[in-house]
Amino acid sequence: MTWRRIATELGRVHAVTLTGTAGTAVHTTPLNTTQAGILRDCQVPTPATVTALDPT
Repeated sequence: MTWRRIATELGRVHAVTLTGTAGTAVHTTPLNTTQAGILRDCQVPTPATVTALDPT
């Protein structure tokens, strides 16, 4: 896999901030098979689904 393809695939992973009446949560978008494979092959741990919680 080329570096360009790796950058494109991993560039599609985002941290999304969700805000509601209960507070705020930062959620990482789910990894597709290709993205998970890249991280596995590079021995990089997958990001947590929820990276921050701030209850109101």
